[in-house]
Amino acid sequence: ASLVHAGADPVAIAEVLSGVELDGYALSFERVQRCGIMATRAHVAVHDPQHDHGAALDHDAHPHRPYRDIRALLERADLPARVRERTLRVFAVLADVEGAMHGVPPDEVEFHEVGSVDAIVDIVGVCAALESLGVDSVRCSAISVGRGTVRTAHGELPNPAPAVVELLAKRGV
Repeated sequence: ASLVHAGADPVAIAEVLSGVELDGYALSFERVQRCGIMATRAHVAVHDPQHDHGAALDHDAHPHRPYRDIRALLERADLPARVRERTLRVFAVLADVEGAMHGVPPDEVEFHEVGSVDAIVDIVGVCAALESLGVDSVRCSAISVGRGTVRTAHGELPNPAPAVVELLAKRGV
């Protein structure tokens, strides 16, 4: 949403996403106000094809999707080269961290939240938005990591979750 707010073309993002064999979702953007400040909100509505009523998928009911399946999905997708490279790199780093956390090789990682349709749309969409803007590299200032706890497929975890802490450490953040 912030990249669309900065000028990325939402139509171009949707066109790139259409190259990935994903069904049952709709992506929309809308202008909103948060604390009196204009912003853009991205919404990925996901529908569970197993239910006949087309009800929105419960966000806690993410299917387990192996990293190797996501990698294969992205490798066969019709994506611009740099979008494919970036997207594959994101999932590879996530699989490496998750594998380290669970003591399994990256190819054996079963993604929960990160393997959901909306997460795949988020990651490919961000890479497509960066391409739309012609961004070559991304840098950031200090990251506020949060506090408290979060509910995950593995139960209640501290916030930031251990995999996030490991990801930040491995990337030198």
